[in-house]
Amino acid sequence: MSYLHTYAEGEQARLQRQAELIQPLLYEGWEVLGSPGSILEIGCGVGSQLRFLRERFPEARVVGVDRSPEQLATARSRVEGVELVEALGEALPFADGSFDFVCLYWVLEHVAEPEPILREIQRVLRPGGWACFSEVHNPSFYLYPACPRAMEFWAAYNAMQSELGGNPCIGVQLPYLATRQGWRIQHFRTFAPCLHGGVREGRGEIVQFWLDLLESSLAQLDAHGRVHPPFAEVEAEMRRLVGLEDAVIDYQARQLLAQKPC
Repeated sequence: MSYLHTYAEGEQARLQRQAELIQPLLYEGWEVLGSPGSILEIGCGVGSQLRFLRERFPEARVVGVDRSPEQLATARSRVEGVELVEALGEALPFADGSFDFVCLYWVLEHVAEPEPILREIQRVLRPGGWACFSEVHNPSFYLYPACPRAMEFWAAYNAMQSELGGNPCIGVQLPYLATRQGWRIQHFRTFAPCLHGGVREGRGEIVQFWLDLLESSLAQLDAHGRVHPPFAEVEAEMRRLVGLEDAVIDYQARQLLAQKPC
């Protein structure tokens, strides 16, 4: 499995910008967690969300796992007070029942077989512990007024992700996967940085978020000879949306919060 977005230096900066924008959207309903004593993030990347977890749960032991030593090296330079471990999500180097809370952000979309990771989460969670997954549902992406070049690019993006062994629809499958593990679902909700007529501030940042995401696939698309519109045409279409009062960018990422039975 290859990573759609690559591990380039520019991608690390994009992940940090992404985390800053979506961070306020991520924690709805997390009050049920109380004060977990131990937290594991699988696929922590450059540590963007680890920093927010450290701030939200200052007394907890916070551990991040990632398969990429390059990403972990960046995380070490950015985040203090956390443990960082190079490992695969389907082979976690922790004892049974080690964690009160396990979370993943945009990880399962890159995995052909998610269930080995979920079984490992089941193993390392203590009885009564919580798991949270924030994942994509790429068919939900909608632009108005129509941006045909952007949508052509989006189709190439999703085809490339599937070819690399990922799943751009994994978000809507989360309840089934959680039920297979025997977890009790606390909530299953949608969230995303969206643009509509009620958004007055930060419109440019929202459009840039989506442009950055699309552009992050360019290296893989070109390396695999995928046909796609020139990115300059995509960018021109989407930047028009900033100044249009009736413009819409809608997307429904999915978050599932579930508890392991006691």
